[in-house]
Amino acid sequence: MVDNKQIKQWLKDGTITQPQAKKMLADSARDESEGKSNKFIGVISTIGAVLIFVGFAWLIAKNWHQIPNIIKVLILVAATLGAFISGVMLRLKNHEGVGRSLITLGALLFILSLFLISQIYHLAASTQHYAWLLFIAWVIILVTAYLLDSPENLVVSMLIFFPWTVLQYISSASKAEEGMIFGFVLLFLSAGALLYGLSTLHNAIKHQFTNIYRFWTVLYFLIIFYILSFQSFLPLLSNYSFEAGAFPVFLILFIILCFFGFVVSILYATSRNASSLREVFRFLGILAVVFILILLTKVGEGASFSFWGRGGISTSLWLLWILNNLVFIGFIILMIGYGQSIGAPNIVGISIQAFILEILSRYIGFWMDLQGYFAFSMLAILGGVMLIVGAWQIPKWRRKLLENTKQPEGFNR
Repeated sequence: MVDNKQIKQWLKDGTITQPQAKKMLADSARDESEGKSNKFIGVISTIGAVLIFVGFAWLIAKNWHQIPNIIKVLILVAATLGAFISGVMLRLKNHEGVGRSLITLGALLFILSLFLISQIYHLAASTQHYAWLLFIAWVIILVTAYLLDSPENLVVSMLIFFPWTVLQYISSASKAEEGMIFGFVLLFLSAGALLYGLSTLHNAIKHQFTNIYRFWTVLYFLIIFYILSFQSFLPLLSNYSFEAGAFPVFLILFIILCFFGFVVSILYATSRNASSLREVFRFLGILAVVFILILLTKVGEGASFSFWGRGGISTSLWLLWILNNLVFIGFIILMIGYGQSIGAPNIVGISIQAFILEILSRYIGFWMDLQGYFAFSMLAILGGVMLIVGAWQIPKWRRKLLENTKQPEGFNR
C-alpha cells in the first residue's frame, strides 16, 4: 500500500494528476480503515476464543466427577475437532479473524484434552509423563500452525516448547543440582540459537512467519540479559559445575539437534543472500557475550563484602553485575536499531519496554539496598523526577522510533 506522503510527492512532481491523487488517497484511506477494522475483529475474536476456552474448562471441571469417562473423552475430542473444522470453514468463507481465533481455540482445547484424558486414565504418573504430554502438544500444534496457516498456533507452540524443554531436562537429569545449572545454560543458549536459525531460514524463503521467529528470538535474549542483570542471581549462577549427572542423553541430543538446525538454516540463508552472513556473525557475537558473562561468574566466587549494609556478594561479582547491566542496555539499543532496519515495530516496542523495565528494576533494587532517611528521601525525589520526565519524553521517543520504522510489504506477521 502506497502511503499518503508518497502520493503527495508524486502529485508535486507531476507524476500523477489531481484526480488520480484524490482517487489514490481515497483508496489508501479505505484500505487503512479496512485494515484497522480487520485487526479489531481479529482481537475481539481472539478474546472470545479465550473466554470460550476458560468457560469450557471451568464447566467441565465443575461437573467432572459426575460425567462417565467415555463421555468425557467424546466431549473433549468433539470440542477440539469442532473448533478446528469450524475455524477452517469460516476462513474459506473469508471470515479470517473469526476463523483464526477458532483454530487457536482448537489448539488450546487440544492441550486441555491431552491433560484431562491422561488424568482420566491415570497416565501422567511422573514428571516424564507430563514432559511427553507437552511434547505431543507442541508437535501437533506446530504442525497445525503450518498446515492451517495459523500464526497464533505458532505462538502457542512456542509457549509450550520452553516448558517442555525444562521439564524434560529435569526429568532426564540426575539430582546433581549444581551441575544442572550449567545444563540449563546450555539448554537455553541452544534453544536461542535454534530460534535465530529458524528466523533466518524463514526470512530466506520469504515465509510469513519470519517476524514471529524474529520477535521471539529478540524476546528470548532480552529475557536472558534481564535475568543476568540481577545481583542476587549471580552467586547462584557461579555455583555451576560440570558434573556428569547434569548432562543426560536428552541434553546432548537437544544441543546437537539445535546446532544442526542452526547450521543448516544459516547455510541455506547465506546461500540465498550473502549479505545475511554479517547478521549471522553479529548473532554469534551476542551468543559469545552471553556465554562469557556466565563463565565470568565463576571468577566471582570468594569472600563477600557489605554493599551499603547488605552483604553476600563478592567484589568481582558486583563489578560483573555492573557490566551485565551495561551490556543489557547496549543489547537493547542494538535491538532498537535492528528492529528499525528490518521494519519490525514489535521488536522496537519490546526493546523500549525492556529499557523501561531495566530502569525500574535497578531503581527498586537501589531502594532496597540503600538505608537511612537521607537515602530514602533522595531516591524518592529521584524516582519522582524519573516518572515525570519519563511520562513526558518516553511516549515522544517511542512514537518517533515507531514512525521511523517502516514495515516491509508482504510477510509481516
